[in-house]
Amino acid sequence: MRRILPPGCRFWKGSIQAYVRCPGGGRKAKSFPVDTPNRTLYDWQQRTKLTSAAPASGSFAGDTATYLARIAAHPSHAEIARHLAHWLTALGGARARQTVTAGEIDQVMQGWLRAGLAPDTVRKRRSALLAMFNRLDGKGGSNPVRESHPPPPTRPQVRTLDYAIIATLFGVMPPSRTRARLKVMAWTGLPPAQIRQLEPADVDLERGTVRVAPRRKGRGAEARMLPLLPQAVDAFREFAAVKAWGSFTSAPFALSFQRAAKRVGLTGARPYDLRHAYGALLYEACHDQATVGRLLLHASPAMTARYVSASAGTVDRMAVEAAGSLATAKVTSRPTSQSPESPESPTRPHRPEA
Repeated sequence: MRRILPPGCRFWKGSIQAYVRCPGGGRKAKSFPVDTPNRTLYDWQQRTKLTSAAPASGSFAGDTATYLARIAAHPSHAEIARHLAHWLTALGGARARQTVTAGEIDQVMQGWLRAGLAPDTVRKRRSALLAMFNRLDGKGGSNPVRESHPPPPTRPQVRTLDYAIIATLFGVMPPSRTRARLKVMAWTGLPPAQIRQLEPADVDLERGTVRVAPRRKGRGAEARMLPLLPQAVDAFREFAAVKAWGSFTSAPFALSFQRAAKRVGLTGARPYDLRHAYGALLYEACHDQATVGRLLLHASPAMTARYVSASAGTVDRMAVEAAGSLATAKVTSRPTSQSPESPESPTRPHRPEA
């Protein structure tokens, strides 16, 4: 089946060529490797649209370019630029930013929702616009985004995979670097971005540890040394044997996983579910969200709560069963030698004779 590219992209001389039409005329193009994900192509198009012409000073587009330059070092800069590009397309970049109204913002968001965009995605776009107004005008300044009405947040979907299914899934995959990377993800919970950064010196199979680089997603997480399960040690041995070190693109990684999932009758699964499965496994083992958060490199307890929710029922049942055993032991245990009628009994204080 031939791959479908985003609008403005084509296969050209053994690569993918992406292009955009500049506001002032002409066209800009760039070639990418054929395995480049569609999201990367789209992100380049959106960034190029923002920078292809010098927008008028004081215009919505001009203020957007100024804001993006001020936050150039932000870890999510590319994602923010993509969100703001959608607002420029919807509201018009040539107008003055101060003419944008809360009503217009509400109309645009409702249009996106009617078109089938996820409410959480619409909220992210609104947050990007809100942050830009706050940065340029100050939090006390007039801000139409603050007066708009974001869609209510959706309840996060509980995602995980049973490890019996995971073992079956790996069993139908031929030995490859992708399978080795997926196994490391399943038994360490490391996301693909951090697996890409691993080097042989980071893994100590004798001690059963792996050193992970700082994580920039969200609030970020510092570098740290993580202990490894025996299964993770085996996964890293396979990882080293097939020389899976170094960068890899997300599209073939996800495609290999989905093909294997289809062969075992698994629908709707994604590679990131392996990370959720590891989080659920940790919670069943330790019953402590803080420990799970540290091992998954989470900066927010709220994020950890999403991961442990898949195994919360199991942990609750284990707690009740343990409490039942403890209660039975207390009820059937022999009473102490101290009688409740004794003057020394704590339930009946001694009163001296008159």
